[in-house]
Amino acid sequence: MGLVMTDKPRLAAVELLLKQRPGSLFFDVRKFKFDRPVRFKTYGELCRETRMTRAKLTEALRDGFMLKLEGGAASAVLYDEEVRSLRRINFTLAHELGHIYLGHGDDRAANENEANSFAAELLMPSALVREMQTRNNHPLTPEDVCAVFAISRQAAAIKLQNPKDADTEQDRRLVRRFGMLLPGECDYFVDM
Repeated sequence: MGLVMTDKPRLAAVELLLKQRPGSLFFDVRKFKFDRPVRFKTYGELCRETRMTRAKLTEALRDGFMLKLEGGAASAVLYDEEVRSLRRINFTLAHELGHIYLGHGDDRAANENEANSFAAELLMPSALVREMQTRNNHPLTPEDVCAVFAISRQAAAIKLQNPKDADTEQDRRLVRRFGMLLPGECDYFVDM
């Protein structure tokens, strides 16, 4: 059976997560271990290196973007460190990593949607959201999910509206690796 196109971002995100060591369920992608060269650089660093003004840079770009370096052998993820929300910065970085891990070469709408799916799965894996639901005696709310995974309420609401039901060996490995970090009923982390 071949991969359904919508499974590609989810499976790529799960594979990347399985290479990480559990510490918390706030997956700070800047601290990930990668199987390929990935560098993170802030807009401030880029401005200092290129002598470009921040106003000029942010006029042309949004919160972040990805560049291929060294003939495509390495990638750089550049981001606006002045965005006030760490959650937004982290989602932006995860989105840009999605472009890298999914092999995107342009900004077509389909690629943007896949990168968003990758980011959502990387930061709040469906298998862990399902496990969290199993451990609780009430339907999860967006607030429950965003409190545990330190993502925005909007991203949590979208995740809960579009559950991924696949139960693969990778999903089970993810639950074994990170499940001990999930809270029990009403045992949520303090919101960041």
